[in-house]
Amino acid sequence: DFEVVLKDSDKKFAEEFIQELGLKRLCRVSREHINTQFDTQVLTVFKAIINVSPDVIKDIINDDQTVTTIVSKVDSDDNAVRELSMKLLVTLIIVEDDDLSDLATTKIMASLLDSARSRGYRNRWKSVVSHISVNEVDGSGSFEYDNYALVLINF
Repeated sequence: DFEVVLKDSDKKFAEEFIQELGLKRLCRVSREHINTQFDTQVLTVFKAIINVSPDVIKDIINDDQTVTTIVSKVDSDDNAVRELSMKLLVTLIIVEDDDLSDLATTKIMASLLDSARSRGYRNRWKSVVSHISVNEVDGSGSFEYDNYALVLINF
């Protein structure tokens, strides 16, 4: 598990991974390989990096491609991918630093709007709201996704 490797390494490994364009490469590869299993792995790597230390979150928020990549997974066909992407977005906006939280919120809102427009939606929340469990015809929505979606919408 990548998170175990990161936690067992010193914080310098995560910082070097980010500084040496590891995040940018992950984002680019994520755009090139669109499948559920790969999306899950990329989001799991982001989660592992975020869990290393609070300082790493700042680097992730400052990287536009990372936020855009996470937002792009919100409208996935897979429940687990959607849920993990929502969890990561909420993690980015609930940081203790108000300025950093505002920056994350601004970037997430802009990415949601861009994503919605690229899919022909006029409302940035369409991708998020359409997957809330009451809207899932097949009953495949999850309570956890609903909670994260509502936190994101109300933040």
